[in-house]
Amino acid sequence: QPEPKGFGHAVLMAKSFIGSSIFMVCAGDTYIASKNNTFLKRMNETFTNDVAAALLLQEVHDPRRYGVAVVEQRGGNEFDVVKVVEKPEKPPSKLAIMPFYMFTPEIIKVLEDLKPSVGGEIQLTDAIQKLIDRGCRVVGVMLGDDELRLDIGTPETYWEAVKASYEYSIRGFGGGF
Repeated sequence: QPEPKGFGHAVLMAKSFIGSSIFMVCAGDTYIASKNNTFLKRMNETFTNDVAAALLLQEVHDPRRYGVAVVEQRGGNEFDVVKVVEKPEKPPSKLAIMPFYMFTPEIIKVLEDLKPSVGGEIQLTDAIQKLIDRGCRVVGVMLGDDELRLDIGTPETYWEAVKASYEYSIRGFGGGF
């Protein structure tokens, strides 16, 4: 992006690279420590022919600074996402959307017609809600208890992430990241 216009706008900027393929979006300020990247495998397994988007979810204490999802459990660790909202003052759940997504190109069509909202930016969360409103299936995958989300977006959180990843690795979960 030449200037910050929101995460949705950033995804839209990749339109020419996406074409008609299913694609993954990952934010550069978040790292997931996961032995053998099992969270990616779980996301891929839930992405069946009838799915337009797969979201990585994590229960957090205070979800107000995240996109938040409301889900219905389908069995086991499979969830249908029925509502998403960006940085709500009164969150409808404690399930935060982590910035790892899988999409069909349908999300690009939605983003092209989307107007700025929260923070005056084009929000990816708003586009996901439009998919849901259109009857598209959006699934959620929970981050496992043996996986660690690391925020590396600021010097302070980067330092915390270095310490946390070290602790994670010596506990034996991380293997070789």
